[in-house]
Order: sequence, then C-alpha cells, then structure tokens
Amino acid sequence: ALVLAMGLLTGCGEPLTPDSVVATIGDQNIYAYEMTYLMKVGATKEEAMEELLNFKTMVQKAYDSGVTLNDTDRQTLADDKASMVEQYGSQEALNEFLSQLELTEAQFDLITEESYLVNKLNSKATELGLFTEVTDEQAKEFFDQNFLRAKHILFKTTDDAGNPLDEAAVAAATQKAEE
Repeated sequence: ALVLAMGLLTGCGEPLTPDSVVATIGDQNIYAYEMTYLMKVGATKEEAMEELLNFKTMVQKAYDSGVTLNDTDRQTLADDKASMVEQYGSQEALNEFLSQLELTEAQFDLITEESYLVNKLNSKATELGLFTEVTDEQAKEFFDQNFLRAKHILFKTTDDAGNPLDEAAVAAATQKAEE
C-alpha cells in the first residue's frame, strides 16, 4: 500500500523536515531528505517520487525475499566508504560534499545500504533466471519499438482566432514543452 503525505503533494500542512516521511511503501518510508537529494542531482519532484517509489518497492521486495546484508556486505560498504573518504581527502571533506546535497552522513549511509540491498536482490533474481542479459541490439530494438524521439516540440503562440498569446501563456507553453 502506498501512503503519501498530503503536505508534500499540496504544498500545505506542516513544514517538512529532512526526516519527514512523505510516502510509505509497505514497511518502507520515503523521507523528505531522499526527495531533496534526488532533486539536488537533477530530478524533478515527480521524477524523484517515481524513482523513490520504485526503489523503496525493491527494498521491500528484498526484505520480503529474505535478502539482507551480512557481515561481508557490511565490510564491503565500510571499505567503499573508506575509499570515498580517501577520494575526498578527509571525512570532513566528504561530509561537506554531503551537506551540499543536504544529506547527513547517517542519511547517506542508509541510502548506500539500501542501494546495496537492492543490488543483492537483483543479483539473486539474475542467479534464479528471473532476469536475462539484454544485448545492445535488443535494447535498441525495444527502445525503437516503444519510445518516440522528438527533435522539436511545437506549440501555438496564437489563439484560435490568430491573436498572439500573452507572455504568460507563451511561458507556460514553453515550460510544458521543456518538461
């Protein structure tokens, strides 16, 4: 079951904090900080919500399937984090980077753990033959059959009588085309 926080959708209600729950999938909460993080890296609010709904569904499926992190997985995560600290030069520098994404270290760790868990679920599904490898040619064929590409998006700048639309209407149409 999906439960959405009405304040996020309507812009009203209590102000959101980073740890506010904005949606729930099964036992998995989607937090405002996760939405903020995805929007900071370029997603729209709608894209971020869709991505998180899919991701948290996979996290729930992992737990439902008995996929968990073991000691080896946790050591791999710790090693990966140590590599990041080394890459950024210090823990403080990594934390500064995370703060630019409006993430705390604990929030980042949770996102990383859940990502690792979903990867384990995908590996298990592949081992069981539930997923099959797709060649580049198969992917291209699927894309060509199921998606359209647009080089130009046209919209009217006049009304039905031929009168020019005002700037606000043209701006709204432009924004819709860009979306």
